[in-house]
Amino acid sequence: MSRRATSWSGWSPRGRCLRRDYGLWDLATTFVSPADSAQLQEKPAPLHAVGVGEPLPRDVVRAMLLLRANTLALGHSGCRPILADRLCELLRRGIHPVVPSQGSVGASGDLAPLAHLALR
Repeated sequence: MSRRATSWSGWSPRGRCLRRDYGLWDLATTFVSPADSAQLQEKPAPLHAVGVGEPLPRDVVRAMLLLRANTLALGHSGCRPILADRLCELLRRGIHPVVPSQGSVGASGDLAPLAHLALR
């Protein structure tokens, strides 16, 4: 995972990391300054956290955290290892986000629940 994250760091055909340096949706071709790129990384999760209804059971949310950590640890996402480590630390400490049981965004149907996992 570390090797992949390092190989993606700063890569793009134009010398910029596309996932960090460009806006979203209609602003996808707009360059974002390094000073604003951290804020850009935090905005999508709250925008997609649109679930409603009763919270999912604790064991279901724990399974979601574990599966997400496992998926990230495979190394295909280009994220740093600390992200998977932090998800595992949440599990070890018994810290679980509230994930509503209804609502989704996107074709796969998992965007809203996963966005709730990312909220702090």
